[in-house]
Amino acid sequence: MQDSSIASSQDQLRQLREEGKISEAEYQNLLAAMQAPSRAERQSPPCAEPQFRAFRQRVLTGGLVICIIGLPVGLVLHLPYVWILSIVGIIVAPIKLSRMKDSWLAGILADRRKHP
Repeated sequence: MQDSSIASSQDQLRQLREEGKISEAEYQNLLAAMQAPSRAERQSPPCAEPQFRAFRQRVLTGGLVICIIGLPVGLVLHLPYVWILSIVGIIVAPIKLSRMKDSWLAGILADRRKHP
């Protein structure tokens, strides 16, 4: 279907050139733009996605550990911003990790669902 739409577009473009509505240079530019691969075809290499997922999982896990350490430190040192942000991190990080398919937390939750 896409080939037929491209062919009809090329026919319309040729017709505009023959009628003198566009110049030869404009015709060549438009024809080259039509034949160029679309953005969907020019995606990033497939190997970048698993590496990014692993990086995101490491960052979330590290952030969770820092928040767990920061909560008692903030309470002991009477730093309200530290312990409040630690509580937020302790709530948000596991939610994000549980939504990732390959994360350690998603694996634990899947095991618990299988064996209640």
